[in-house]
Amino acid sequence: GIIQLRWATFGAPAQVNAQPFMDCKQEIVGAENGNIVNSIQLQEILENEGHTIQSTNDGEICVHVVAKHMRAGKTMLESIQLAYKELKGDYALIFFNKVENKIYAIKKGSGLVVAVTENEAYCSSDIPSILPLTNEIISMQDGDIVVLEPGKAEFYRADTGEKVERKAKVHKETMESAQKGGYDHFMLKEIHEQSDRARDLIDLLNESKFVEPFVSALKSAREIYFVGCGTSYHACQLGSYYFNKIANKRAIPSLPQQFIEEFGNSLTSEDAVVFVSQSGETKDVLNALNYAKEKGCKILGMLNVLGSTLMNISDVYLPIACGYEISVPATKTFLNQAIMFLYMAFRQADKDTSELAELPGLIQKTIDETDESCKEIAEHIKGWKELYYLGYGITHPIAKEGALKLKEITYMHCEGIFSSEFKHGPLSAVEKDYPVAFITAPENVDIMISHINEVACRHGKVLLIAEDNEVLQKYATSFVKVPKTNQILFPLLATIPAQLISYYASKNLDLDPDFPRNLSKTLTVD
Repeated sequence: GIIQLRWATFGAPAQVNAQPFMDCKQEIVGAENGNIVNSIQLQEILENEGHTIQSTNDGEICVHVVAKHMRAGKTMLESIQLAYKELKGDYALIFFNKVENKIYAIKKGSGLVVAVTENEAYCSSDIPSILPLTNEIISMQDGDIVVLEPGKAEFYRADTGEKVERKAKVHKETMESAQKGGYDHFMLKEIHEQSDRARDLIDLLNESKFVEPFVSALKSAREIYFVGCGTSYHACQLGSYYFNKIANKRAIPSLPQQFIEEFGNSLTSEDAVVFVSQSGETKDVLNALNYAKEKGCKILGMLNVLGSTLMNISDVYLPIACGYEISVPATKTFLNQAIMFLYMAFRQADKDTSELAELPGLIQKTIDETDESCKEIAEHIKGWKELYYLGYGITHPIAKEGALKLKEITYMHCEGIFSSEFKHGPLSAVEKDYPVAFITAPENVDIMISHINEVACRHGKVLLIAEDNEVLQKYATSFVKVPKTNQILFPLLATIPAQLISYYASKNLDLDPDFPRNLSKTLTVD
């Protein structure tokens, strides 16, 4: 049997898109977890060959591709091998047919594990579902095909067909820790997922048919507004910088309440508003959305939960493809919102988006290379009840986001400020060892040195997030070196140290970063 509880990347959650799927002759059943990025092209080919595709879910495409090869006389195993060559993206697939008492599964990128007991065999996308049955787990490798029979599992390589051995390992984790993937907290797990989720989003944007109407609505608008709360608002602010820097186009970031009060009377049907909400149910955002809709504005949704109110009301929507985010502090959802804004800025300027292909690798490199120095900064701020994050220009939204993360999960008072404003009042807070964090983009080093010196000459602690720079090093009490990129990609990478610093600062205080007091993940009240 197959059970699939998949969050749909392609197609809204609906009965027609519910997995598993059958082929046209109802001889093969299958389900998919992941993202088939060439599903649109494959659907056209399959329909031209006589296949009937009923859903908008890419999982159905996988079943029909396997069925196509079965019709041509191939075995089930051979058909899956051929499908592996045709299906692009990261995925885990599982199939069976009406003739054999076997289940077939293949892994490419997405998680897939196997377990075998005396008379049973199991395959799942995650470990917790199997642990109540057995703690002896076989981890599949990318390119593995497994053939399951009662009490038996055989593994083959998809590219060669060669049979291989895969050994089981005993897992001692509890159900809760297994759900966290071995990480202490969901927040840390979700920080480490950001490279994969960024790749998922970029693949989706390169393939989605909804991108073009989204882009067109922005190009034709008289005025563009980006509206969101909290973390989503910071993504809107960064998006505004991207539209200005890359597309020479004005986009006005706004809080929902501010949007109604400050811009409401001037809205027209020629304006486009991008509403940003991780949950798609944020009450403040929906209030502003309904107001804009009454004014006749074009409504564009950027969201993580398909089937949400924001999705259903939007004229055009795009998912940020993060999967579930459990921890209350947003991490991977913020980064993917920012990446989508960057992608849209490139499209507004009619520029090639291929530069984004390197981003997932750079994100992973940043996580790997900055972790220890983030722990060091967390130690430097231990014992202080307040500090400042300073950014200049394009890093100002990241300073605000870093400050918000600290406030959320350490309960410290932290402000994110445009660095040139620090001398206009807040500088009075600086005393010996007072911590001030500076997020310095590569093109802003000279101006930031002036702002850094204002703190250094007063014997404050200078905590730096920047690319490696000899001059900056001289001022730094502690330095987080972000991999070298450019002015545009730097803010995205600098986000990661800001997240890690807040996470380790929370751990130092023995607080649970996943569930900070007084806060909830989805805010459905005014």
